[in-house]
Amino acid sequence: GCLLNAVTGYTDASNQQSFCDRWQLNQTTMRLIRDQQNRLYTECQENKTDSFANRHRGNFQLLTAVLCAGIFPNIARRRGGSDFYEAQNGKVEARLHGSSAYLPEKPDEWVFFQ
Repeated sequence: GCLLNAVTGYTDASNQQSFCDRWQLNQTTMRLIRDQQNRLYTECQENKTDSFANRHRGNFQLLTAVLCAGIFPNIARRRGGSDFYEAQNGKVEARLHGSSAYLPEKPDEWVFFQ
């Protein structure tokens, strides 16, 4: 929701630079996100066939997961009280180093890493 609100506000703003300044957003990044959004929309409009490439059409949960993975590639989630974090849908387990990353106190929190 928050990213979508930011992109919508940026797109609808009469003065996009002022909008970015007010909300402390990077205008170049916002422009790139908007351009990607437009490309994705165009691709979806042009590819309305029932082909193999379009087999997940209408699966909003999958679309959300793909978009989030592209926008936030370095995100992990701690499940339960474990010291390990899952990234890439559980395919990668990692343990964060306390001096180089934010360590969440609650289970099931999300963290960003580099």
